[in-house]
Amino acid sequence: MSWGRIWESAIDCYLTDYAVNLGGFYTPDVESIKDDILGSLDGMMWLPDLGRLELGWMVCETKLRFTLNGEIPLSHLQQIRAYCHLAETDLVCYVSGHITSRPPTAEARMRIIRLTEQSIHETWQGILNTKEYLIGQGCCPVGNGGKQWQTGKLRAG
Repeated sequence: MSWGRIWESAIDCYLTDYAVNLGGFYTPDVESIKDDILGSLDGMMWLPDLGRLELGWMVCETKLRFTLNGEIPLSHLQQIRAYCHLAETDLVCYVSGHITSRPPTAEARMRIIRLTEQSIHETWQGILNTKEYLIGQGCCPVGNGGKQWQTGKLRAG
C-alpha cells in the first residue's frame, strides 16, 4: 500500500467524524460518469449550512505531498474542477498532507473552497476538447469498447 493510500484512509476516518460532528455525512470513494468520462472522487461530503456559510454537497480531494509548499498545484485544481462538474457542485474540501525529511516535519491542512462556475465549465470543456482530439487522432476509437475516460488520467490541454 502506498503512502498516499494510507493517507487517504486516515483522512476518510477524520472526514467521517468531522461531518457527523457538524450534522452531516461523508462518503469515500465515489465514482461519477458524465459525457462518457469517468471520475473517481476521493469522496463526497454533505454539511448543513452553518450560520451565514452556505454549504451542502462538496467534492473531497485528498493529497499527500513531500513538500511544505502550501499552494494548491494547478494540476490538482484542474482535477477538482472536473470533479465538481461531475458532482454538480462548486464546493471542495481539499485536504493536503505535507511531509519533509529535512527537517523532519509533517502537517495537514484542510480547506473548504468555492470555485467559480466559469472555471469549472472551462476545465470540463478543455477535457471534452482533448477527448474529441484524441478520438480524431485514433488514440481512442468512438465507443471505446465500453470503457470510459478517466479524469485523473486525461488532462485538459
